[in-house]
Amino acid sequence: MGFYQDTPWHKACLRRLCAPYQVVILALEEHRKSHGKYPPQFEALDPSLAHSQQAFAAMKRREGFSYQSEDGTNFRIFKKLNSDGGVAYSNQTSEWFYWMNDDVSWPLN
Repeated sequence: MGFYQDTPWHKACLRRLCAPYQVVILALEEHRKSHGKYPPQFEALDPSLAHSQQAFAAMKRREGFSYQSEDGTNFRIFKKLNSDGGVAYSNQTSEWFYWMNDDVSWPLN
């Protein structure tokens, strides 16, 4: 079993870890509204949009972050926390969740 458990206390701790990434989600949504799709790589985020510079700054301060957008219609961000897993956000579900593997994950709400 991993360090994090599906308990109210651990969920609250993990939500606090996700807070700096809210600006990243805002910037990605602004990009989609302006360009019709999400950027193929995070670095391709339009720097002229309102939240882009804050999003770039947030990502520069964080390690273990990854962004995926296969087709521009959906995206997923992932922050590795430890050897067991990390937190992820998908625009398809519009929520953060803890992900350990394909069989073990749970929402942080």
